[in-house]
Amino acid sequence: LILLSGNSAYTKVWIESVEREFKDIFDSTYIHYYKHWRTGDKNIDLNYEVEKLSEYLKDKKNYIIFAKSAGAVLVLNGISEGKIYPKKCMFVGIPWSWCNERGIPLTKWIKNYKTPTYFIQKTGDPYLNSDELKKILEANGVENFNLIETPGEDHHYENLEELKDLMKELIK
Repeated sequence: LILLSGNSAYTKVWIESVEREFKDIFDSTYIHYYKHWRTGDKNIDLNYEVEKLSEYLKDKKNYIIFAKSAGAVLVLNGISEGKIYPKKCMFVGIPWSWCNERGIPLTKWIKNYKTPTYFIQKTGDPYLNSDELKKILEANGVENFNLIETPGEDHHYENLEELKDLMKELIK
């Protein structure tokens, strides 16, 4: 299991708790820590992180990715560029408006996306609500996905037991 968190350095603690929750259902886990957390930069450097992650994964086969927010954007970027090849993914909290504000071409990266993926999105996530995500996925020819809507009006996904149950379902 490869784990990627959101942009903010405070999500480091959260992704480590996700790893602890999921550890017993995988042979091994790896958290990808971002350079900007060390340097103090405000935002993730997607190009740098795609290169670093693809370098780590180059000899790996049969891996699953769990990614939240900016981490999911990073993975979508890497897959669209043919640098990352996960067997399946679970994306939590797609940050559409965050991408739009930064000129990140998420629509280009998600176009005709085919990797089996669970998208978990809150009904009122401020970066993109679950209804809008459904429309975007369908309009862009995304295949092999399951959209799971969870209640809430924020971008915090603390429902780790539920996420673990969904991950068990995904990896069957």
